[in-house]
Amino acid sequence: QSSISPQIFDRWSVSAYDTLYLSTGAHDFKVGVDYAYDVFPFEAHFNEKGVFTFTTDAPFNAAVPATYPISFTMQTPGLYEYRSHQVAAYAQDEWQIRPRLHLNLGLRYDLDTNLRINNFYTDLLANPFYAPLSRFRGEADGGMYLGTLQPRLGIAYDVKGNGSFVTRAGWGRYVTRNRPWFAARTMNQTTSSSVFITDPTALQFFPDISRVLGGRSLGEFATTASQNIGTLIPDDFKLPSSLNTTVGFGWQLNAVTSLDVDYVNTLGRDQIGTIDLNLPSSGRVNAANPRPVPQFAQVLALQNYVKSRYDAL
Repeated sequence: QSSISPQIFDRWSVSAYDTLYLSTGAHDFKVGVDYAYDVFPFEAHFNEKGVFTFTTDAPFNAAVPATYPISFTMQTPGLYEYRSHQVAAYAQDEWQIRPRLHLNLGLRYDLDTNLRINNFYTDLLANPFYAPLSRFRGEADGGMYLGTLQPRLGIAYDVKGNGSFVTRAGWGRYVTRNRPWFAARTMNQTTSSSVFITDPTALQFFPDISRVLGGRSLGEFATTASQNIGTLIPDDFKLPSSLNTTVGFGWQLNAVTSLDVDYVNTLGRDQIGTIDLNLPSSGRVNAANPRPVPQFAQVLALQNYVKSRYDAL
């Protein structure tokens, strides 16, 4: 079984939007608003049959510890639901400053009301068992992410005045939309009975899952084992964005031939990776060097630590 199959998403989305256009001699102006309401149910079957992980291709041999799996993961299935309201407002003006010079100005703002699933974490951290997660989550109510102001600027100049040679440039900030998958997955991986076993004395019983679990059911074992936490959404989580810049020209060489050249640069900011936050300050996890919060195994959290750069001509 794939570790994430099957998954069932019967997603519902209701949206309404309107844009007003106004054209004058020198301006083509538009202003608008968008609204969407999303319901994202998630029927999850992560690792419900159990997944063993190996770092060797050698056949398993109970008499040779080097052939043992290094970990075993198993999780109960569940049904979860994520709901969110998204609102956007935008304005743009195509301005003919002079017959040869055109300027494009734009501004957009987006708001996702449930990006950090604050209600879920408020309830979760009120549970004494999960309360230590505040060490990694921070505030139960992380507020809303408001840093989605997206200005755009473009300019075009007709060098010869007859449209045969035009120079152009543009710049803008673009913020990605939220993925409901993040919220649905963290609900699933946080509150379901999930175990992550790395003890060789248990893994030596591969492939007998019942013996690996000590003869107990998954639910019974989960109450005595360190729980695996996946995709924790921290209270400072934000949406990735990019700064896009273009510079170029269009040149009509003759009646049937033209040349277009553009340089494109994209700087990605606040892109997403994951980090295990429940690790000792240094060294390998073991009995003498335990995880800071021992009742949890991995505590994987989304982090905005990735940057990227793309250049093209």
